Amino acid sequence: MIFEKLYGRPKFLIESNFFAWKCAKNAIPVHDILSQRMNIGENLCHRCHRDSETLIHAIVTCPRVKRIWFLYSLNVRTDSFRDKNIGDWLRFWLGLNLNRGNPNLSENFPLVACVIWAIWKSKNSFIYNNQTEHAQLILNSAVHMIPLGHIPPPQFPYPASHTQPTTSTSLSIWSLPRSRMFKINTDGAWDPNSLKGGMGFAFRDSNGSFHYAAALPTNVSSAEETKIQAIWTALKKAVD
Repeated sequence: MIFEKLYGRPKFLIESNFFAWKCAKNAIPVHDILSQRMNIGENLCHRCHRDSETLIHAIVTCPRVKRIWFLYSLNVRTDSFRDKNIGDWLRFWLGLNLNRGNPNLSENFPLVACVIWAIWKSKNSFIYNNQTEHAQLILNSAVHMIPLGHIPPPQFPYPASHTQPTTSTSLSIWSLPRSRMFKINTDGAWDPNSLKGGMGFAFRDSNGSFHYAAALPTNVSSAEETKIQAIWTALKKAVD
């Protein structure tokens, strides 16, 4: 079914679609797959060195790449796919689980396929050329694979008025604020070992356009305080 959806896409997407098809067939040499065929020692991810390098981890959920999926028009938080496989990810974007999401997501698949391909190429650059690429640079590379005029307009998977699904494969996806309003997203983290923390926030309008963002260190004693301080600082900035 995935192959049938990929087949017949515009010719400029042949390379990225072929790679997506190989992903669906588990034919990509990530550590988890290689370790089943030969002794390669540890199978940790090359980028984060924390989790096993499965295909879904390398392309979607690795801390070093998951921010890419939140940029541009995709706006997807990928943590809920940590216990899924790459086939689940492709089926979601191809609209094959229509009872669990918005069928218009498939309009974004040309970009999704190119992002998958760009992430894999950046991984190889990191391994073989010791080049670390910023998330925005990887996304720009994917966008430039698609000729001007073929990139779909921003498609937010769940409008503000739509209730997100509560099934095990639901995603935490950013939704638009009401017309002529701004939405502020905040977050904070704290490390109990180093006793250091950080917070961040971002402003977007009802068109999804970015207006302002900041990432700041904090001097607090818990993760809860960090998150509260992030909200307080963002509200002060909004008033200014």
